[in-house]
Amino acid sequence: MANGLMEPVSVLTNFVMDGSMVVGIAFLFAAFVRYMQHRVNPLAAPTSSVVVLFIGGILLLLMPLAHKLTQLAG
Repeated sequence: MANGLMEPVSVLTNFVMDGSMVVGIAFLFAAFVRYMQHRVNPLAAPTSSVVVLFIGGILLLLMPLAHKLTQLAG
C-alpha cells in the first residue's frame, strides 16, 4: 500500500522541482532585464529589486540540486 502512495508523491515532487527550475530561470532573466532598466534610469528600477530577483532565482535553481543531494545521502 505504501508503494501505491509513493508514486503520486514522486510525480508531485518532480513537478515542483521542474517548476522551480523554470521559475528560477525566469527570475534570473527578470533580474537581468531589471538591471538593464536600472542602468538606463536608476530611479525607475531600484537595485534592491534586482538583488531580490537574483537571489530568488539562485535559490530556486539550487532547490532541485539540494533535493538530489539529500536523496543520494539517504
